[in-house]
Amino acid sequence: MKRWLKNIVRPERHSRRAFLRGATGAALALPFMEALAPRIARGAEPGIQRRLLYWYTPNGHNMDDWYPANTGPGYTLSPILEPLAPYRSDLTVVSGLWNYGCQVGEGGHEGSAGAFLTCAELVKDTVYNATSIDQIAAGHIADGTVFPSLELGMESGSNPNGYGANISWSSPETPRPKVTSPSALYSRLFDSGSLTLSPEEVERRRGLRLSVLDALVNEVNALSPRLPQRDRLKLDEYTTSIRELELRIAALSDSSCEPGDPTGDGDDFIERLELMNALMVKAFECDLTRVLSFMLGTAASNREYSWIGIDEWHHGLSHHAFDSPTLAKLTEIGRWQSQHFGGFLQLLKDTPDLDGRTLFDNTVILYGSGMSDGHYHLNEDLPLIVAGCPDHFAHGQHVRAEEKPLANLHIALCQAVGVDVPSFGVAGDGPLAGLT
Repeated sequence: MKRWLKNIVRPERHSRRAFLRGATGAALALPFMEALAPRIARGAEPGIQRRLLYWYTPNGHNMDDWYPANTGPGYTLSPILEPLAPYRSDLTVVSGLWNYGCQVGEGGHEGSAGAFLTCAELVKDTVYNATSIDQIAAGHIADGTVFPSLELGMESGSNPNGYGANISWSSPETPRPKVTSPSALYSRLFDSGSLTLSPEEVERRRGLRLSVLDALVNEVNALSPRLPQRDRLKLDEYTTSIRELELRIAALSDSSCEPGDPTGDGDDFIERLELMNALMVKAFECDLTRVLSFMLGTAASNREYSWIGIDEWHHGLSHHAFDSPTLAKLTEIGRWQSQHFGGFLQLLKDTPDLDGRTLFDNTVILYGSGMSDGHYHLNEDLPLIVAGCPDHFAHGQHVRAEEKPLANLHIALCQAVGVDVPSFGVAGDGPLAGLT
């Protein structure tokens, strides 16, 4: 124990990824702290590796209410994007892009999801895609992180191995399965034992409320006095925020299941979504991963947005047949999605990074859908937003890239995190211009 603490307070002898480990074998990943940074980095530019985050929304939008009416820095926010007004200077609206892979391969709702990060010509009547751009980037910037990438979502989908349930692919025949349970994600991130334990044992430990923090409280108390005041405050804030997450997850997981059955995460969609948001931020804050993909819903999602008074299935509404009341409901769904995405951006802006900036400053974010108009299954003129890394992007504008490949946007985002991808997917031949 003493030798371990000695290594912590002498950072040149300790790895950059620090864990608290207790006698139970549980482990808690620590946030970046000055005392844990290599001496060579202190007082100089730490050289934080930028991160990539992809946030996918299903079923397209009412595109008349998505597109800003004008381009450039002076553009006017559209009805769907109005909730993002507080972040107008922090993002770039991108329109006019086509996913040319969907034009020659599998299209529709399934293809719009499956090809969103691959821009590949999907093979119909089977599952054959391509390696997605997030996995290509992860191969360059993972740099010893616990998870080279994380794939998350709110729905598993009726066919979890098909095109529509996955935007991340490690190879043409291998979609990356999503984690859709906040409690399972929490265990995966912060309880290292869950990486090797059986699912039954993970469930047993969760049922017994074996808190990671409780198992390590002595180690936390021993470490804190040895840290500078600023790091002690950060450690206290961090452990408090983890405890709050843990209590919220425990509340969601309460159920009357028989012993041995999964505990589940409750039926409150908004609460689960907020938990996933908070855990994504924690994964970045602790440098557990630098590449993250998140699906708000699978292709052709039948989610009902009852909390905003919409009880019809989202997929059905997307086939609007130009019915005005239906289009109005699609606009309300889009506005709610924009509002919640704005809240996620605020979490990133409120979380400091090691270099004194914020997670938002060091994260490249792509938000949007692989489909524009759901009625016609259009994979052109896609609704997209780029956010984050304000020192790289010229935010606060609407960029119209007429009929340019979606793949070129992916190339540009990779360049922003230091990954050179000369070509990608169908028609991707260079970085999209006008963003930097």
